[in-house]
Amino acid sequence: MGNFGGHALPGSIFVLISFWHIISLYKRYYRCKRENSKFVSAVWFPCLCLCGKAESWPIEPVMKVILITIALALEIYTGSKNGVLYMTGNIQHVTMYFFFGLASFIDILVYFQTNLPTHLDYAMFFLANGVEFILFRFHLHGRSSLDVLLHTLLLYILVALAVIIVLEMRYRNNLLIALTCRFVVLLQGTWFWQVGSVLYKPMFGKWDQEDHEQMMLIPTYFGVHICVNLLIILLLGSVISCWSNRKQKQCLDDMYTMKRLINTNSHAQTVVDLNDESGEEDGDEFQKAY
Repeated sequence: MGNFGGHALPGSIFVLISFWHIISLYKRYYRCKRENSKFVSAVWFPCLCLCGKAESWPIEPVMKVILITIALALEIYTGSKNGVLYMTGNIQHVTMYFFFGLASFIDILVYFQTNLPTHLDYAMFFLANGVEFILFRFHLHGRSSLDVLLHTLLLYILVALAVIIVLEMRYRNNLLIALTCRFVVLLQGTWFWQVGSVLYKPMFGKWDQEDHEQMMLIPTYFGVHICVNLLIILLLGSVISCWSNRKQKQCLDDMYTMKRLINTNSHAQTVVDLNDESGEEDGDEFQKAY
């Protein structure tokens, strides 16, 4: 991970997962409101765009295992020499990827209803986050002041995420807590990109690693990340809310149309029945007359 790509890859994974979860959370919440059912958050979400039984398959955990395996393999490849993994930084990153991959594998086992403890999926998510915190906490020895500051802010994100994971596990019917958890994951992903950009691929010239004036900009950038990510989540919520309202209105219109058709058919059938009865009476009278 000692380059821009090494930070951009995990950052991209966190961003993609958080976007998928935010959209899925909003859609599930508004669907529960339409159906008057209870909202429940989850560690992963099914792909409802698929058909039949496939829509409930654990596509997300499988994709996470694949992506994490690719990232883990890249860390081993770039940190090895003569078939030996010797770079300690890469060894730490391999450890981090392993625990996130293990958490995703547990999600798959939970899906197949194996005899596992309740909330094990959340516990593994918490454990993977905790391992990441420990690795980054002791990842900064001998680094520059700027590097330490960038990763210290990342540690703050991990602490916040650990607290939110526990809260979501306890209050799974609360949309705000679930969205806050994904907001922190999104912040972690975008901040990974920021760390890689500052240290390895600066856009506006190389940073002075020990200059206090430049270091003061980093917390400002962190605040910008918080603001932009929050606005993105609110925008996604607004778009999905409008889509859900239109869908609900369309369903109500279809229901009213169906009711009118049923009432119309019932009235027409009643008229036909009356005509049939009067016709039978006229026929009987005709037969009696002759």
